[in-house]
Amino acid sequence: QGSAIVSLKNDLAATNNAVASKADSSAVTNLTSRVSTAEGNITSQGNSITSLTNSLAISAKGGANLLIKSNVVGTYNGVAYPHHVYEMGEEWEVGAQYTLLWCAEHKRNSTDTSSNLAVYAGGGSQTIQSVVNTNGKVVNKVTFTKNSSGVAKVINFYMINRPSAAQGSIGTVYWAVLVKGNLITTDTWIPSSYDYLPDVTANASAIT
Repeated sequence: QGSAIVSLKNDLAATNNAVASKADSSAVTNLTSRVSTAEGNITSQGNSITSLTNSLAISAKGGANLLIKSNVVGTYNGVAYPHHVYEMGEEWEVGAQYTLLWCAEHKRNSTDTSSNLAVYAGGGSQTIQSVVNTNGKVVNKVTFTKNSSGVAKVINFYMINRPSAAQGSIGTVYWAVLVKGNLITTDTWIPSSYDYLPDVTANASAIT
Protein backbone atom coordinates (compact mmCIF):
# COMPACT_ATOMS: atom_id res chain seq x y z
CA GLN A 1 0.00 0.00 0.00
CA GLY A 2 2.90 2.33 0.79
CA SER A 3 4.34 1.73 -2.67
CA ALA A 4 0.98 2.54 -4.25
CA ILE A 5 0.81 5.85 -2.37
CA VAL A 6 4.33 6.79 -3.44
CA SER A 7 3.50 5.87 -7.02
CA LEU A 8 0.32 7.97 -6.89
CA LYS A 9 2.24 10.96 -5.53
CA ASN A 10 4.79 10.63 -8.29
CA ASP A 11 2.04 10.48 -10.91
CA LEU A 12 0.38 13.59 -9.45
CA ALA A 13 3.69 15.48 -9.43
CA ALA A 14 4.35 14.52 -13.05
CA THR A 15 0.83 15.57 -14.02
CA ASN A 16 1.19 18.94 -12.26
CA ASN A 17 4.50 19.56 -13.99
CA ALA A 18 2.99 18.71 -17.36
CA VAL A 19 0.01 21.00 -16.77
CA ALA A 20 2.24 23.86 -15.60
CA SER A 21 4.55 23.37 -18.56
CA LYS A 22 1.65 23.36 -20.98
CA ALA A 23 0.14 26.48 -19.38
CA ASP A 24 3.47 28.31 -19.57
CA SER A 25 3.91 27.25 -23.18
CA SER A 26 0.41 28.38 -24.12
CA ALA A 27 0.92 31.72 -22.40
CA VAL A 28 4.21 32.28 -24.20
CA THR A 29 2.65 31.29 -27.52
CA ASN A 30 -0.30 33.65 -26.99
CA LEU A 31 1.98 36.50 -25.91
CA THR A 32 4.26 35.96 -28.90
CA SER A 33 1.26 35.96 -31.21
CA ARG A 34 -0.06 39.20 -29.71
CA VAL A 35 3.33 40.89 -29.97
CA SER A 36 3.65 39.78 -33.61
CA THR A 37 0.19 41.16 -34.37
CA ALA A 38 1.02 44.48 -32.70
CA GLU A 39 4.31 44.71 -34.60
CA GLY A 40 2.45 44.01 -37.82
CA ASN A 41 -0.05 46.79 -37.11
CA ILE A 42 2.73 49.24 -36.24
CA THR A 43 4.60 48.35 -39.42
CA SER A 44 1.42 48.75 -41.47
CA GLN A 45 0.72 52.17 -39.95
CA GLY A 46 4.33 53.19 -40.50
CA ASN A 47 4.12 52.18 -44.14
CA SER A 48 0.90 54.17 -44.55
CA ILE A 49 2.48 57.28 -43.04
CA THR A 50 5.56 56.89 -45.23
CA SER A 51 3.37 56.42 -48.30
CA LEU A 52 1.34 59.54 -47.46
CA THR A 53 4.50 61.60 -46.88
CA ASN A 54 5.96 60.45 -50.19
CA SER A 55 2.70 61.19 -52.00
CA LEU A 56 2.61 64.71 -50.62
CA ALA A 57 6.23 65.35 -51.59
CA ILE A 58 5.73 64.01 -55.11
CA SER A 59 2.44 65.85 -55.68
CA ALA A 60 3.91 69.13 -54.45
CA LYS A 61 6.77 68.83 -56.93
CA GLY A 62 4.30 67.94 -59.67
CA GLY A 63 2.27 71.13 -59.29
CA ALA A 64 -0.22 70.31 -56.53
CA ASN A 65 -2.16 73.03 -54.75
CA LEU A 66 -0.28 74.10 -51.61
CA LEU A 67 -3.22 76.03 -50.14
CA ILE A 68 -5.59 74.49 -47.59
CA LYS A 69 -9.31 74.50 -48.44
CA SER A 70 -8.77 77.37 -50.82
CA ASN A 71 -12.23 77.35 -52.37
CA VAL A 72 -13.77 79.12 -49.38
CA VAL A 73 -15.22 82.42 -50.62
CA GLY A 74 -14.19 85.65 -48.90
CA THR A 75 -16.07 88.96 -49.22
CA TYR A 76 -15.05 92.47 -48.20
CA ASN A 77 -17.00 93.92 -45.28
CA GLY A 78 -15.46 97.39 -45.15
CA VAL A 79 -13.49 96.62 -41.98
CA ALA A 80 -11.22 93.55 -42.11
CA TYR A 81 -7.67 94.02 -43.36
CA PRO A 82 -6.76 91.61 -44.82
CA HIS A 83 -10.32 90.51 -45.43
CA HIS A 84 -9.47 87.01 -46.64
CA VAL A 85 -6.64 84.54 -45.97
CA TYR A 86 -5.72 81.11 -47.32
CA GLU A 87 -3.26 79.07 -45.26
CA MET A 88 -0.50 76.92 -46.74
CA GLY A 89 0.28 73.30 -45.95
CA GLU A 90 4.05 73.82 -45.98
CA GLU A 91 6.70 76.48 -45.40
CA TRP A 92 7.74 79.00 -48.03
CA GLU A 93 11.10 78.45 -49.68
CA VAL A 94 12.74 81.85 -49.96
CA GLY A 95 14.22 82.35 -53.43
CA ALA A 96 11.96 79.73 -55.03
CA GLN A 97 9.44 80.39 -57.81
CA TYR A 98 5.71 79.98 -57.22
CA THR A 99 2.66 80.41 -59.43
CA LEU A 100 -0.66 81.67 -58.11
CA LEU A 101 -3.99 81.22 -59.88
CA TRP A 102 -6.81 83.15 -58.22
CA CYS A 103 -10.42 83.94 -59.03
CA ALA A 104 -11.78 87.25 -57.78
CA GLU A 105 -14.03 90.21 -58.44
CA HIS A 106 -13.43 93.91 -57.75
CA LYS A 107 -15.72 96.86 -58.24
CA ARG A 108 -15.47 100.44 -57.00
CA ASN A 109 -18.82 101.84 -55.89
CA SER A 110 -20.16 105.20 -54.75
CA THR A 111 -17.38 107.61 -53.80
CA ASP A 112 -14.62 104.97 -53.92
CA THR A 113 -12.15 106.16 -56.56
CA SER A 114 -8.93 104.52 -55.42
CA SER A 115 -9.40 100.98 -54.08
CA ASN A 116 -7.96 97.84 -55.63
CA LEU A 117 -7.96 94.19 -54.65
CA ALA A 118 -4.43 92.92 -54.00
CA VAL A 119 -2.89 89.60 -53.03
CA TYR A 120 0.23 89.26 -50.87
CA ALA A 121 2.56 86.34 -50.15
CA GLY A 122 3.61 85.43 -46.62
CA GLY A 123 2.05 88.41 -44.87
CA GLY A 124 1.58 92.06 -45.77
CA SER A 125 4.93 92.96 -47.33
CA GLN A 126 5.32 91.14 -50.65
CA THR A 127 2.71 92.20 -53.20
CA ILE A 128 2.04 89.60 -55.88
CA GLN A 129 -0.73 91.08 -58.02
CA SER A 130 -3.73 93.43 -57.90
CA VAL A 131 -6.91 93.97 -59.91
CA VAL A 132 -9.25 96.95 -60.37
CA ASN A 133 -12.85 97.06 -61.65
CA THR A 134 -12.82 93.57 -63.14
CA ASN A 135 -16.38 93.81 -64.50
CA GLY A 136 -17.34 90.54 -62.84
CA LYS A 137 -15.47 87.41 -61.83
CA VAL A 138 -12.02 86.92 -63.40
CA VAL A 139 -9.23 84.35 -63.10
CA ASN A 140 -5.73 85.80 -62.74
CA LYS A 141 -2.35 84.07 -62.92
CA VAL A 142 1.03 85.30 -61.76
CA THR A 143 4.47 83.72 -61.27
CA PHE A 144 6.71 85.23 -58.60
CA THR A 145 9.85 84.58 -56.58
CA LYS A 146 9.34 84.44 -52.82
CA ASN A 147 11.45 86.96 -50.95
CA SER A 148 12.29 87.06 -47.24
CA SER A 149 10.08 90.02 -46.32
CA GLY A 150 7.40 87.79 -44.82
CA VAL A 151 7.32 84.00 -44.48
CA ALA A 152 4.05 83.29 -42.69
CA LYS A 153 2.33 80.29 -44.29
CA VAL A 154 -0.45 82.39 -45.82
CA ILE A 155 -1.73 84.14 -48.91
CA ASN A 156 -3.47 87.39 -47.88
CA PHE A 157 -6.05 89.44 -49.78
CA TYR A 158 -6.43 93.16 -49.08
CA MET A 159 -8.72 95.93 -50.28
CA ILE A 160 -6.08 98.61 -50.73
CA ASN A 161 -7.15 102.13 -49.68
CA ARG A 162 -9.91 100.45 -47.68
CA PRO A 163 -13.28 101.81 -48.82
CA SER A 164 -15.88 101.93 -46.07
CA ALA A 165 -18.77 99.49 -45.82
CA ALA A 166 -21.13 102.36 -46.69
CA GLN A 167 -19.39 102.84 -50.02
CA GLY A 168 -20.35 99.31 -51.01
CA SER A 169 -17.27 98.39 -53.02
CA ILE A 170 -16.79 94.74 -53.94
CA GLY A 171 -13.63 92.73 -53.27
CA THR A 172 -14.65 89.09 -53.41
CA VAL A 173 -12.16 86.21 -53.54
CA TYR A 174 -13.69 82.98 -54.85
CA TRP A 175 -10.76 80.57 -54.83
CA ALA A 176 -7.02 80.24 -55.33
CA VAL A 177 -4.42 77.65 -56.33
CA LEU A 178 -0.74 78.01 -55.40
CA VAL A 179 1.89 75.71 -56.90
CA LYS A 180 5.64 75.59 -56.57
CA GLY A 181 7.42 76.45 -59.80
CA ASN A 182 6.18 78.15 -62.96
CA LEU A 183 4.08 75.29 -64.34
CA ILE A 184 0.39 75.06 -63.54
CA THR A 185 -1.80 72.64 -65.45
CA THR A 186 -5.26 73.92 -64.53
CA ASP A 187 -7.34 77.05 -65.00
CA THR A 188 -9.88 76.08 -62.34
CA TRP A 189 -9.72 75.33 -58.63
CA ILE A 190 -8.27 71.98 -57.55
CA PRO A 191 -8.26 70.48 -54.04
CA SER A 192 -5.07 70.11 -52.04
CA SER A 193 -3.39 67.12 -50.42
CA TYR A 194 -3.17 69.36 -47.35
CA ASP A 195 -6.92 69.90 -47.04
CA TYR A 196 -7.08 67.27 -44.27
CA LEU A 197 -4.72 69.17 -41.91
CA PRO A 198 -7.29 71.39 -40.11
CA ASP A 199 -9.54 68.38 -39.43
CA VAL A 200 -6.64 66.28 -38.10
CA THR A 201 -5.55 69.11 -35.81
CA ALA A 202 -9.11 69.58 -34.53
CA ASN A 203 -9.48 65.86 -33.83
CA ALA A 204 -6.15 65.75 -32.01
CA SER A 205 -7.18 68.71 -29.84
CA ALA A 206 -10.51 67.05 -29.03
CA ILE A 207 -8.74 63.85 -27.94
CA THR A 208 -6.26 65.66 -25.68
